[in-house]
Amino acid sequence: MWTHAIKANAILMVLGVVTVIAGFSLADLADPLITFVDSYKDDERSKPTDLTYDESNRADIFLHLATATGAYQLFFWMTMGAYIWAWSFLDIRDAGADFECEIKDQDYSALAGVVAKITSRETCLEHVDELFDIADLNGDNYIDRCEDANFQAA
Repeated sequence: MWTHAIKANAILMVLGVVTVIAGFSLADLADPLITFVDSYKDDERSKPTDLTYDESNRADIFLHLATATGAYQLFFWMTMGAYIWAWSFLDIRDAGADFECEIKDQDYSALAGVVAKITSRETCLEHVDELFDIADLNGDNYIDRCEDANFQAA
């Protein structure tokens, strides 16, 4: 059905945009978070002797590692959430077998009697539940696609 195809296409496009944004953001963050060590390159000395330099270097590496891990977690869960969201709306089970309806001959002869009672808006509101009870074949208080298809075929 076209409505399902359009819905699935829109959901997958949103999923694709979220995935591209998360991937680009992670790639954009990866370069400065990994190559920041180059800023500590010291051409004059092969090993620094200042203790505060070592402590600041260690703290900087830890903070960059925490930032990189946090960014990875953020974008991972952003993408995972988009997939979970999309999958919850892509309601296709059993290769679309639930889209098929079995059209049966149903007895809708009681409809004519109920419709004859409707003469005004007030009487329509009084008898509309009877109409729905006749059309609701499985009694779940909801007229689904297959019940509507059976009604249209009658």
